[in-house]
Amino acid sequence: MSTTESKPCLACGESIRQVAKKCPHCPQIQSKLSSLQFVVPVLAVVVVVAFGLMAWLFYGLLAGAYDSTEYQQHLVVLDEIVHVEDRPGGPYVSCMGRITNGSPARWRDFYFETTFLNADGKIIDTLSERAPALYVRPGQDAQFRVRGVADKSGALYKSCRTRIKSAYSSRFSYPPTGSRRGR
Repeated sequence: MSTTESKPCLACGESIRQVAKKCPHCPQIQSKLSSLQFVVPVLAVVVVVAFGLMAWLFYGLLAGAYDSTEYQQHLVVLDEIVHVEDRPGGPYVSCMGRITNGSPARWRDFYFETTFLNADGKIIDTLSERAPALYVRPGQDAQFRVRGVADKSGALYKSCRTRIKSAYSSRFSYPPTGSRRGR
């Protein structure tokens, strides 16, 4: 057999025909994808990607995140006012105010719980709302609004009290540069 018509087997190294699909000496299929020479690099890439993903999850989402309950006293709701609008389907009520951030973290994805009170200070309605696009930077204020359909007559809504149930902060949760939200 001449060298131009032969090639070494990928598994045992014996000389076999150039067009052979299977080695006659060892039953190894002659495909580069089936040989072990590609298994180690592919496995190494998979391990590196898996390790990188785990590191990103830990560092970016877990280690870099702050718990909003730890900083609850630094996230203060101020200047709340009630607005009632009569609509064809019934009254629509809003509580608007400001959040000031005295913590070292930037917060986003707020979950608000608002209680509406009558003139006597008694609770007449509650609303809960998530504000995923609201960002509040350290030392800055942002305006918020919680709104929904009123359960009672619009004239009964005199004041509101909003509580931040939760908020999210992470090293990778910042808005794009130049964002105007929350300023």
